[in-house]
Amino acid sequence: MSETSIEERRLSVLRALELIESDTGLEQLCALAGDLFSVPIAAVALLDQKNQRRKVIGSLGGHDLSRHGEFLDHTILQDEVFVVTDPENDDRFASNSFVPGKPLIRFYAGVALEWEPGIRLGALCILDTKRHSFSNADKRRLTRLAQLVVWQLRVKTANLELGKNAAQTATRQSVLEWTSTHDALTGLPNRALFRMELEKTINGMKPGQQGALLIADLDEFKRINDTFGHEAGDALLVAVSNGLAELIRAPNMVARLGGDEFGIILMEALSEDGLKAFADSINRVLCRPVQHDRFSLRCSASLGQASFPQHASVASEILKCADLALYAAKNAGGNRSAMFRTELNDRFQARISTLERARSALNRNAIVPYYQPKVALGSGEIVGFEALLRWSDPILGIQAPSAIWEAFKDPVLSVEIGQRMRDLVMADMAIWRQAGVPFGAVAINVSAAEFTRGDLATTILESMAAFRLPPKTLELEVTETVFLDDGSDVIAGTLKKLSDDGVAIALDDFGTGYASLIHLRQFPVQWLKIDKTFVSDMSEDRESAAIVNLCIELAQSFGIGVVAEGVETEAQAQMLKNWNCDIVQGYLFGKPVEAALVPSLLAGWSAEDAMLYAGRQQSLGSAPG
Repeated sequence: MSETSIEERRLSVLRALELIESDTGLEQLCALAGDLFSVPIAAVALLDQKNQRRKVIGSLGGHDLSRHGEFLDHTILQDEVFVVTDPENDDRFASNSFVPGKPLIRFYAGVALEWEPGIRLGALCILDTKRHSFSNADKRRLTRLAQLVVWQLRVKTANLELGKNAAQTATRQSVLEWTSTHDALTGLPNRALFRMELEKTINGMKPGQQGALLIADLDEFKRINDTFGHEAGDALLVAVSNGLAELIRAPNMVARLGGDEFGIILMEALSEDGLKAFADSINRVLCRPVQHDRFSLRCSASLGQASFPQHASVASEILKCADLALYAAKNAGGNRSAMFRTELNDRFQARISTLERARSALNRNAIVPYYQPKVALGSGEIVGFEALLRWSDPILGIQAPSAIWEAFKDPVLSVEIGQRMRDLVMADMAIWRQAGVPFGAVAINVSAAEFTRGDLATTILESMAAFRLPPKTLELEVTETVFLDDGSDVIAGTLKKLSDDGVAIALDDFGTGYASLIHLRQFPVQWLKIDKTFVSDMSEDRESAAIVNLCIELAQSFGIGVVAEGVETEAQAQMLKNWNCDIVQGYLFGKPVEAALVPSLLAGWSAEDAMLYAGRQQSLGSAPG
């Protein structure tokens, strides 16, 4: 093709693009280039006839790109990335108005936007006022971004030219095929293409051949998004994608499966140690800091690994195996890899069965609150109860919550169970109050998931009003781990609203190692509950006794009441009394009982007997502890 024909073809493509001044997609890619390479100027320049007029899209810091034409003129003639690391001392550019004058360019890198062989529409370029080194990896990243720019231009061309003729329709189809099988942000294959490639790989394997599948999920990506914004999250995802693309080359494949999850297909067999070493190399790549604005972002990943056909010979099954291994890696704390084991599937099936039992209990209205008395050590009086969840099995009868414990880790089921428990407890409290039963205040647990679903404070206060219950009759018990949740600001606001209205807040399981003194200042805590593991050991273990004593003194210094759980012996009760513990609960004073027994328990209660640490509940019957 002659030079004249090439120029005519180039100009016809630009005319189809209409050379508009702004384009959201291109602007986002320019912003992404600026974030990725930490430079203040990034732009797409489209050069029209004889390069006399330039249409520019991107971040120029208020400067006219047409004034640095020399850089662009050199860039579009290069087959590779064109880099100028010291324009001030480069005879080709020293007199360029951008170099001695504002913005004082000290670094330039650009790559031609090649529409088709020989047809170059312009360039994607980055500039900085500081000197930079530019590695081969950086060049590959800039080239990949330029390819995305060209694809964005192709999408625009297809949209503008759709329906004009068969050739243009074919171009659009090509673009649609790419966009339907690739992720728009990173340019990596998407889930659909990945699944097709996995099936093709497995089906095409020869006897004795093996491969591997890895699923990577970024740790705490939501926190990065929430803290630094979605633009920072996108910049991190692009950096992660580029790092994985550098590490994983054809015929292997890496894809973005959605969100912060990536899939990797390895076409060759690796030993278990080899796979672990490969996973470790992935995390080393991901741990590289990514600069976004003034922030340095870091991440790690959890990886699940499975081999085919060793673990499965069907795409859906091998994906399930890798997902189970990923779940195990996440549960182990993240920032690590896990290989699929058959026991993971057994554990998964057991979890599914547990969740089904919990759903069945909800559907059958089999959730039942039991009430354990809380006794004031100073007077021996019952001052309230803790509502403990029990559920009724059709065959085995009343069961402890341990049989459905997995349900409390499920974000949906835990909320449903929590709401059901509150409704039942408030209904019981309303009956007792109407009958004049002096039950004091009832404490009930609230999970972290319940704070993230709607306005919990308003829901609780409206429910109490509907049951005509004063706020002082309810206490909410919150575990220390709730305070460490990403939404701690929302949790703090919810607890403050409840506390201001008279609902007491208790910090449950204190002493297990998660909370800090800051939490006692930040959150409106009226009660501190010492975990029963320390109480049960304190008579024989000096360290446990010291921890309990220290917790009581700490709470007193903050003006917070203390409840000791799991008191089972007179020796434990005496020690707690000597240390001025406010309230105790445990089998010594009474096991949990169903709601119907609470009035008779209170009516027959003897404060004198309680002060002598004589448990009287055996005659009333009890549920499993």
